Amino acid sequence: RYCFPGTPADAVDFGLWGLMKEAAPDLVISGVNDGPNTGMAQVNSGTVSAAARALRYGFPGYCGQHRLSLHGRGDEKQMAQHA
Repeated sequence: RYCFPGTPADAVDFGLWGLMKEAAPDLVISGVNDGPNTGMAQVNSGTVSAAARALRYGFPGYCGQHRLSLHGRGDEKQMAQHA
């Protein structure tokens, strides 16, 4: 329904202070992305940063990732089905 041309953390700002400013969410979910956000990948992970942004604002946050072998187009649908 919505498309946001920014980073995942920017999308959290847009959602919390724009779309949902009158009705705070119970939980902010970021993801799903392909592969784990472990080790140094956490430093650059948009998925992790979005959940961290929610936590910084006082909202519970969760970031989801899934190890899934993806090939070609349409992989986002496959990831969503597994999430």
